[in-house]
Amino acid sequence: TATRKFLRHRICNLSLSRHAAVETSQVGGIRWLDLDHVEQRYLLTAATDSTVEAFDVLAASAGGGQRPVQLSPLFTVKRSHPAAHSYQVTSVCWYPVDTGLFITGSADHDVKVWDTNMLQVACAFRCPDKVICTAMPSCGSHALIAVGTKKPGVLLADVASGAFTHTLTGHANGTWAVCWSPSNEHQLLSGDASGEVRLWDIRRSGTRALLDMAVTQRPKPAAGSAPAAVAGRATASRGSGVKRKSASAAAAAGGGSAEECTYDDPRF
Repeated sequence: TATRKFLRHRICNLSLSRHAAVETSQVGGIRWLDLDHVEQRYLLTAATDSTVEAFDVLAASAGGGQRPVQLSPLFTVKRSHPAAHSYQVTSVCWYPVDTGLFITGSADHDVKVWDTNMLQVACAFRCPDKVICTAMPSCGSHALIAVGTKKPGVLLADVASGAFTHTLTGHANGTWAVCWSPSNEHQLLSGDASGEVRLWDIRRSGTRALLDMAVTQRPKPAAGSAPAAVAGRATASRGSGVKRKSASAAAAAGGGSAEECTYDDPRF
């Protein structure tokens, strides 16, 4: 399509900016980046040496000369900071409606909520294993942090109360990625080490949908056992490229609840 051609053209013509360069004191590799949702101006970076820094990316527009503008960090939290993480910082994210707070997750099993102005920890959550990813919703009224660790399950931490509210169980492996829906504050996506992606509604128990990269074939029903309505739905699914299993088959295959549905898309 025209949109794909346009995006492919833009990606193929990417190049380093000649107007700005980032000055960082981070020694290790960069593990995570997050740009704030409010002004889309402040960039958080997390490194393997447990350093966290923030940059003002719009400061690059202040330069107009031949030399690039050097973007210095607005603040730096190093391991020598009394409240810093003791191991590498694996994820960072801004508080969705205010850059006065940001969240960090680390291999030291801690998730910390920081006061940006004071550079002090407002509250901390102790997780059962190494933290791999964190995320906060960009819309809605709740302040829940979704936390993925090396252990199965997604933890939900409430910034308002300073405690975990509940755990979303269903993954058989560690959770490597979490992402809130941009249009529904109650929907959450998570992916684990086995290639399984689950869709959750935090108001209900069980998984709402399951996308399994390891399952690409739909089991064939016994001859003459499928009703006409089911056969019609299977035909429609083949036309769309997405296959949907029945709730009982999904529960038997993935160990999920009866409400769980499995989507096997060959494009993934």
